[in-house]
Amino acid sequence: MSEISVPGTREEITPEWMTEVLRSGGYLDGQRVATVEVEDIGIGRGYVGQTLRISSTFDGPAPDAPASVVAKIPTFLEFERESDKALIDLLYSTEIQWYRDLRAECPVRAPASYWGAMEPESGRYCLLLEDLSALATADQLTGTTPEQAELAVRNLAKIHAGWWESERLDQLDWLLGPDFHGVMARDLYALGWEPFWEVVESYLPAEFAAIGERIGPLLPQLFDPGDGAAQTLVHGDYRIENFLFGEPGTEEELVVLDWQLVGRGSGGRDLGYFLAQSLTTEVRREHEQRLLGLYHETLLELGVRDYDFDRCHEDYRRGLLISMFIPVNGVRALAELRESGGGDLSAEERAGFEQVLVAATMLIRVLAERGVAAILDSDAGALLDELEGA
Repeated sequence: MSEISVPGTREEITPEWMTEVLRSGGYLDGQRVATVEVEDIGIGRGYVGQTLRISSTFDGPAPDAPASVVAKIPTFLEFERESDKALIDLLYSTEIQWYRDLRAECPVRAPASYWGAMEPESGRYCLLLEDLSALATADQLTGTTPEQAELAVRNLAKIHAGWWESERLDQLDWLLGPDFHGVMARDLYALGWEPFWEVVESYLPAEFAAIGERIGPLLPQLFDPGDGAAQTLVHGDYRIENFLFGEPGTEEELVVLDWQLVGRGSGGRDLGYFLAQSLTTEVRREHEQRLLGLYHETLLELGVRDYDFDRCHEDYRRGLLISMFIPVNGVRALAELRESGGGDLSAEERAGFEQVLVAATMLIRVLAERGVAAILDSDAGALLDELEGA
């Protein structure tokens, strides 16, 4: 536990608190934070917590202190199901520990971390990150351009190659593997499948019903393809809204955010998730094979061995099936959140709650339509036959 208190609400982020935090990191000496301004920057983008920008002024020159930082703290919404609360706790604790243990080794650009701490027993978590708001964002509903997709795929291959079969990952007891993630996904998928299909049946192909129903029980096997698949660091939420785009050719050409679902596993999980759900179906169909080739070629260029394209393609198809966990569980969680009303909210929080509902509903439909199209196009459902017959 941190000696500095962990804020549970934005109101607890005060000049006094920021002074203490920045001094603990060596960013302030005798200076103090005079004022702070806190604003929401994450509402409507699918985040499970509050993402805030904290702008500070100081009572004297403070050349080493950041004038603004991004803060991530848990959501103000109240989730009634314990499994949802446990998942949110896991997301925050995992990201804080990733910044502590692995960010310095990351082969792609990620924000710097100024401070992070957690009090799991009280559900309080806080992570202060470099403010890169000058960089461009993109909208997942619009989808990536082919150029953005190429950039993202090359960087994904760098992440995976950098930790390919690395013993370093086995040394971190907080970094969960495919066995844990597979069981967690299976259990949440089981809760979500029926409400999901009731919502999407009117606009998804009927032939997906049998495939979708079979995915859930087989998720542990899908997450863990066995000894033949090389293990690496999996981002877990590699999608366009978790990227920032800077000047081409610079260090900040692509910045990767949100390392909350990071874990050990097959890189095909990230690749399938990204191509199926961050590209429109039309763009994916036109560029899918070229992007798969680019990913595999980049792995080989960066030193990965004994991983042929056929295995890469199979892991990608597995990733497409795994990715359906996101919209399936999303429909269920959103329905329960809507029914609960979000808890006892202020007028400002109520407005944010309504924004979350609208944005999440639109996003879930898009993810479902794109994901199902990718599964049917690639005949990924055939992999279920193989697993059931094994």
